[in-house]
Amino acid sequence: MPSDHLQRQAQLDSLRLRYVGKLPQRVARLREGWLECVQRAQPQDQLCSLRFMAHGLAGSASTFGYVALGACALQLEIKLQKALDQGTLDDPHRSAVAALVDEVVKLGLSPPDGAPAKSLPAAVEAESSDPNRVFVIGDNHLSAQEMALRLGDFGYFAKVVGDWSAARTAMSSRKPLAILLDTDRCKKSVAEDPLQLARHLDADSLDVPIIMLSEYEGWRERLCALRAGAAAYFGKPIDYPALVETLDRMTGRSRAAPFRILVLEDVEELAQHHAEVLRSAGMEVRAFTDPFEALDQLAEFKPDLLLMDLYMPECSGTELSALIRQKPNYDSLPIIFLSVENRLDDHLQALRVGGDEFLLKPIRADHLIAAVSNRAARFRTLSELMRTDGLTGLLTQITTRLQLEELLPLALRRNSPLCFAMLDLDNFKQVNDQYGHPAGDRVLRMLARQLRQSLRRTDIIGRYGGEEFAVILPDTPLKEAARIIDELRERFAGLAQQHGAHSFRVTFSGGVACSEQRAQMDELIGAADHALYQAKRAGRNQICTFVPPLQPGEHTDAGEPQRDQTDTGAAPASG
Repeated sequence: MPSDHLQRQAQLDSLRLRYVGKLPQRVARLREGWLECVQRAQPQDQLCSLRFMAHGLAGSASTFGYVALGACALQLEIKLQKALDQGTLDDPHRSAVAALVDEVVKLGLSPPDGAPAKSLPAAVEAESSDPNRVFVIGDNHLSAQEMALRLGDFGYFAKVVGDWSAARTAMSSRKPLAILLDTDRCKKSVAEDPLQLARHLDADSLDVPIIMLSEYEGWRERLCALRAGAAAYFGKPIDYPALVETLDRMTGRSRAAPFRILVLEDVEELAQHHAEVLRSAGMEVRAFTDPFEALDQLAEFKPDLLLMDLYMPECSGTELSALIRQKPNYDSLPIIFLSVENRLDDHLQALRVGGDEFLLKPIRADHLIAAVSNRAARFRTLSELMRTDGLTGLLTQITTRLQLEELLPLALRRNSPLCFAMLDLDNFKQVNDQYGHPAGDRVLRMLARQLRQSLRRTDIIGRYGGEEFAVILPDTPLKEAARIIDELRERFAGLAQQHGAHSFRVTFSGGVACSEQRAQMDELIGAADHALYQAKRAGRNQICTFVPPLQPGEHTDAGEPQRDQTDTGAAPASG
């Protein structure tokens, strides 16, 4: 939003003013450090400290508008590094360093000589489009209308247009999120060349992604579609859950959580600057300046990527990267180094011990965002492949249980209700037997899609096995959880499942239990499973909640004492 953009830009301006205010103290410390070096016969420690001061200025000054200062500090750092490598500060080096120190101090006390690095990409204006609007282009009206109805089941509003002229007219008032081009159904409209239409779309559609649909799925057809500007290609019959997942990803409607980025930079203002730039792109960022906090920060924040300076006092980025890689759970975590120098040997050494990429300071905001988001996205994808079910994209049973094992104690400590639901498709074997396993797989993916679309981002959804699914609902009382799952059941039961020319409907049953009833993980799962069994036994296509057995001497709502009861019960969600 523009207001968020302005707030972040104001925060970056505030960081620049803070940096400028501290700059006289920094260059004064640099001068004092140099005078101390001159007075010592063996000034190795002082030279090392001085080098890190110069490095901090070289890496940060240009970002905040001091271009000449950054360049001069870099030359000073190089001279100091040579003196350290030689083990002595001879007269020629001494004179050169003294001159550079004087110049750094002079530039640090002068006004900035350049504009600050471009802080943020331009704010994106609000789209003048319906939130879920897509265009379907094809001259077979019935086929396009059927596609529109199927997409409507997944929450998209599809407008059918016969050709590009009609699409252009419609787009003049409201831009769609995406365009679906049926290449088998629009040949009359584009002089027997549907790819020409895609080229028109790519040239005129203002960054709207194009998805091509065709009966032909050969490599050559896909390559031609790609060259014409198509962002995705689907063969027929269309796998609608897969198509919708692609639409979600392209249009930003997926439930994916923001990337979590950890920033380590020894200059505080620069660390916060990088953090604000990444936050402007929707990422969750935590910045810190002490490398000795790194392992604790990694364990607590659980980032998708670590962005850190290569040269830091007391512990270098290379050393820290090697330490991090010694922990098996961080073996695949992307590490991007920031460096003011492009010294190949140092970069190769950092790559050998676990670094993934180098970025040179100062870095443009759009470059930083692109590099970090691309690396984080690949890491997230690989992590999800290990944690999720290949068919539905939901968490595996093991991962779901691990999530429950983590969230249940937290809910108990906070005295907040957590509900666990078990769902099971009704008569699913008959679907596989009658329509085949591919049709059954589409049903599973459609239910997974409905769960992701209907539940909160904080809810945990997993495929528990076969046709069974599990849902964890934190901060949700039992009655509310049952209502949510029951509404989802009703919506899913109303969806038409497609198999060729045939359509059919599938339902599911569910059981819900709450942490206020069962505080141990296995007992909570067992309670939900028992409630599911009761829903199946009561006729299927319903949701039951777990009802704990009354102890001897306890009274029911009717006031009668509970006698001997060896089995638990369940109640319909409606109560």
